[in-house]
Amino acid sequence: MLEHSRAQGINLRWMRYGNALIDRARNQAIGELRPEAEWVLLIDDDMLMQTDALVRLLACERPVVSAYCVTRPPVDLPFKLWDPASQQFNPLYQLRPNRLLVGQFSVGAAFLLVDRPTIDALVEQFLTARDWLEGNRREHDRLHAHNEYREKERARKEEIRRVNWEADKYAQVFDREMEPGERRLGEDVCFSRKLVWLGIETAIDTSTVVAHVADYPYGPWDLGVTFDELPEWLRPKVRAPQTEAAQ
Repeated sequence: MLEHSRAQGINLRWMRYGNALIDRARNQAIGELRPEAEWVLLIDDDMLMQTDALVRLLACERPVVSAYCVTRPPVDLPFKLWDPASQQFNPLYQLRPNRLLVGQFSVGAAFLLVDRPTIDALVEQFLTARDWLEGNRREHDRLHAHNEYREKERARKEEIRRVNWEADKYAQVFDREMEPGERRLGEDVCFSRKLVWLGIETAIDTSTVVAHVADYPYGPWDLGVTFDELPEWLRPKVRAPQTEAAQ
């Protein structure tokens, strides 16, 4: 894919990041972007893609666009849809292939393309602690916290965050915050919430299929999605029946 993209005139730098905390790994990648970089493509290390996958996502011309993929077993869609009434994402169970869907989606970052203006907006949202204000708004309202106290705390956090950013480019664009039900949100859901707060819509390109590799390449076909044309390398493998001992 990298060689094909370069042949199309795309100037790429490939970097590997590893951390037991996936949000830290993703934030490190963002903090080390080249000043001239116009896009960042986040890829998990267990993904299988076509050679033109990056070119296809760039052609969508959307600030944030995800390829069509599924989770590792148990297989499910990583995509959700924002519900303004409940202020949360609700699961999606199936998407039609060969479409470009645009809306307030939560997307995984297994194969996610984000443009530089969006990255910059997310970093600034963190540095100004506007994400803290928005993420805790309902709790502050419940506690009847005065706006002047909220603003005072926001300003204090901004001062600390900007010092850290100048020191080592630390910004929690990806995070794992606590939801009202006292459960941790995934870093991809927190990322997508911040996009909603910024008014930035997310796209899902269901014509660009990326497989999630486990014992074989898992994809939308494991959810019953039918494709008219599926490349040989992405077709589900027929697994041999298990022996009684193996079962």
